[in-house]
Amino acid sequence: MRNPTYFIFIILIVVFIFLSLPFILNILNFSIPVAHAAKFSPPIIKVSSCGTLDKPNAVYLLTNDIITNDTCFIVKNKKITLDLNKHSIINNPDIFIPFQYGVFASKTDNFIVKNGYIKNFGRGIYVEDSRYSTVSNVEISSSGDFGDHSSIFGIYLLNSPNAKIVNNSVKDSKHLTEHGGNLYAIYALNSPNSYIVGNSAINNTSSPIGGLGRGISVLSSNNSIIDNNKAISNTHSGIFLSDSSGVFVGNNVMNENDIGLELIASKNIIKNNVFNGNRIGVLFSYSSDNELADSFILNSKEYGIYIFTFSENNKIINSIIEKSGQNGIVISSPRSVFKNVSVKNTGYYDLNADTQAGNNNINQTSVVDSYFSSYSISEPGGTFLFKNSAFGEISFLEPISGFGTFNDDIIIKKNNASINSEFNQGVNKSAQITLTRLSIINKPTILRNGKRCDECALISYTQNKAIFKVSGEGSYSVA
Repeated sequence: MRNPTYFIFIILIVVFIFLSLPFILNILNFSIPVAHAAKFSPPIIKVSSCGTLDKPNAVYLLTNDIITNDTCFIVKNKKITLDLNKHSIINNPDIFIPFQYGVFASKTDNFIVKNGYIKNFGRGIYVEDSRYSTVSNVEISSSGDFGDHSSIFGIYLLNSPNAKIVNNSVKDSKHLTEHGGNLYAIYALNSPNSYIVGNSAINNTSSPIGGLGRGISVLSSNNSIIDNNKAISNTHSGIFLSDSSGVFVGNNVMNENDIGLELIASKNIIKNNVFNGNRIGVLFSYSSDNELADSFILNSKEYGIYIFTFSENNKIINSIIEKSGQNGIVISSPRSVFKNVSVKNTGYYDLNADTQAGNNNINQTSVVDSYFSSYSISEPGGTFLFKNSAFGEISFLEPISGFGTFNDDIIIKKNNASINSEFNQGVNKSAQITLTRLSIINKPTILRNGKRCDECALISYTQNKAIFKVSGEGSYSVA
């Protein structure tokens, strides 16, 4: 029989190996699940005054309101959380010094600021050169005379990709200087993949002379998301998008701004938004290959949509434009596409194609399954395609111009395409007509006003489609 000391020795070796196993595997770069392992809890540091926050992985918890006349919190390390704990940071209104920062964070990856109020700073929250930062549930307002030709910001991201700006409010801010004072509620510059969701930018006012007041501004920040925000009653644009592509602008409310959505950007998706009571609902300028879909543009004081200079290949899809004070849609650039768009109750024209503005080119405009009644197309006009997906299309080969009502002048129905120039000779132009849903057995005969059209040129046909050219006005069918 073995000595009991032997068994005790074996048991001690087994216990030692078991306790040392996680350390050994860690050295070997392995990991094993450990039941009931304690979760890491970052240290909580209570703060009651302004200062520098530099302890990584710490949560700084504000314990009271602060009034200051200087920059309040400077963040100087990574993975720091500033919990305002429903307290306020206020720039002293009695000793007002402009352009201080409520929170200044530089090179602070994974920085978080949340849950409080920031008032009267030239920069409420400023984050630069930082990745994966978060600003959430903070209410910001700033009012004061910050000086002529100056800019103030509620939340400012600079060179800070993958940021989350969520559920914040920047409202009732006023730049009280007289000339050139700009006010930006939420501003992201060179910050791709930003996630700007659930915020409010409301009633922000710039200088009365030459100032810009913008709700949400995203510049040079590709692949960002601007979703479910409210941008209301800002003195310039509700949302401003510039030099960015791959951005989703969706489910936002943009009401009572000068411009609801202002674009100087290409290749973006704009979907499920509401624009109500703006001077211009949506403005495209130097903006191409964008898609605006499933939106309501209502009660615009001047224009519902303005596709201005050098803005090609923009698509407007499944949208309603109603009660525009002047024109429902104004285009001054080529290759615009309108599909399933309804324009009603406008002051002047449902569609105003203005060749005297922009880049003087409105060619290859497409109107597909859309309801436009009144129109005005200035000289020298442009080429248009009108399509009824059920029955065919009329593609004008020469520029059309003039004014009238599309319901009377351009008609496409079963085995019929009509160009009626009785009230507008500007549509009496050559065109290529396609008729579909036909039943063709032999080579079709083209009819004009019920009679054989010898000058019409058959291009091709199949059992259910015929394509032919016509020289101008008339009611065309095939037999």
